Amino acid sequence: MKTEISIAIITKNRKKELEKCLDSISLQTQKDYQIIIIDNDSNFSAKKTINKKKYAKLNFSYYYGQGTVPKCRNLAINLARTKYLGFVDDDCILNKDWLEKGKKEIIKNDVAYVLGKTLLLNPQNIIALGQFARDDYWKDYNSKIFDTKNVIINLNLIKNIKLHFDENCQKDAFDSADFDFDFQLKKSKLKGIFCSEMMLFHKETSNFKRFKYRAYYRGYLARYLNKKWKLKDGLVDLRTKNFLFWFLKAVKDFKIDFVNYSEHMQASFYKRLLATFVIKLFERYYIIGYVSNQKNK
Repeated sequence: MKTEISIAIITKNRKKELEKCLDSISLQTQKDYQIIIIDNDSNFSAKKTINKKKYAKLNFSYYYGQGTVPKCRNLAINLARTKYLGFVDDDCILNKDWLEKGKKEIIKNDVAYVLGKTLLLNPQNIIALGQFARDDYWKDYNSKIFDTKNVIINLNLIKNIKLHFDENCQKDAFDSADFDFDFQLKKSKLKGIFCSEMMLFHKETSNFKRFKYRAYYRGYLARYLNKKWKLKDGLVDLRTKNFLFWFLKAVKDFKIDFVNYSEHMQASFYKRLLATFVIKLFERYYIIGYVSNQKNK
């Protein structure tokens, strides 16, 4: 039988994370699959990992992908020869039935994509917990936004209407191309489903400096998305660019935000409280990035 499904992993100099990800893929209950490795590192760091003896039985296709992460994702779409293509990040650990559950759902429902449930790998870290809760809340609030770290797409449908990841949706090491892809899917009237049994764990950053830049550049790219899709600043509250207004609003909204975000945290009251403070900081850096991009136009 012809292999029907492949998994694409975009990776850049994260050998330990990639190895853990591949370990989880090697244990999949779905046995017939291909793995497309797009190495975004000019030193070809992923080669040493995939050449390890323990992965000798895995069906790899290795490519060097130069440029942005969205560009590498487009490369994976162009290279894949299977009917279905999964995307996961190199720092994800998949449940052993991730492929089996996802493939079953996308075939049964005949949809363009199936999104899986993402769990936090490092919930003990407050910075990671805050980022995860905020992202998980807003993805639920917006009816499960397309997520490139936990998705399987119907490749034939995507290729037929020539959807692609916007290569302008990256700034520094951060990208928002999955949000843009979600807009493209909705415009094309392609529907997807959410499968709660298609689970993986993802590691959020625990480094405050990286957290700060992630928030800033997410805001920076939100300005690009607003302009491209004519959202009239629908992704931000521009009044919060004023520090005093932001601070007063943060205090005013803190209680309800704590309740909303707590639903997306499996943690003690104290940790949920601190994580909500982290989310408020994220929102501050986000608006600073948005306004910075606005000034550059």
